Amino acid sequence: MEYYIYEKISVVKDTLTIEKDPLRKHLSTVLRKKVGENLELCDGKGNLFRCKILYISKNIIKLEVIERKKIEYDTKVKVTLFLSHLRNMSRFEFAIEKCVELGVIKIIPVITDNTVNKSPLSKHKLLRLKNIIKSATGQSQRCYLTELSESIYLKDINKFTGNGEKIVMYEFADYNKNFELNFNNYNINLLIGPEGGFNENEVSFLIENGWKTYSLGNRKLRAETAAIVSVYELINHSIIKK
Repeated sequence: MEYYIYEKISVVKDTLTIEKDPLRKHLSTVLRKKVGENLELCDGKGNLFRCKILYISKNIIKLEVIERKKIEYDTKVKVTLFLSHLRNMSRFEFAIEKCVELGVIKIIPVITDNTVNKSPLSKHKLLRLKNIIKSATGQSQRCYLTELSESIYLKDINKFTGNGEKIVMYEFADYNKNFELNFNNYNINLLIGPEGGFNENEVSFLIENGWKTYSLGNRKLRAETAAIVSVYELINHSIIKK
């Protein structure tokens, strides 16, 4: 069953009300939910509520909370994805959707020298991406909402990495070594470049600042494909050094 993300959950005497939120319209008008049906709501912070619909209209939905649970975080390896703006916004959205389903905890759009559109993402685009993230979170039954930040420039990237491992996918890295998935902690920063890749100055800058270059093999992958495959590998196959 799909989880529905509702960040403003407030329970009063085992009753939960949804109003003035797009989820209300989605449940009542699009999905045409009925009184007596069960559904599962999550606040995006790990709190899961199993509910039954008591009343539903175009303006308000009232639910009875049958059960509530605190869900442990769904991935031990926590990946922050730094994803360069892509020429095609639909491909950028696709990459974000799939990486959220796989379990990234944070997404930070990045502007590089070869980024075609060097303007930071607008409020409208950020809102659309947040809605995509909500939908992907519920569809994949995740209880923690992936954080989305505003666009940053590559030169400022180290302000946002914390003390985690730093990995950049680079097409000219030695693909024979591929991923050496042995890291010192569970926090990993992953950087994916734009369609034109990184230039030599950017690669030098990243290496000098502690970023490790990796390759996904001898095939040239689209940026969105590289992001999805890399996230999957990091979350599922990383080995943390003792």
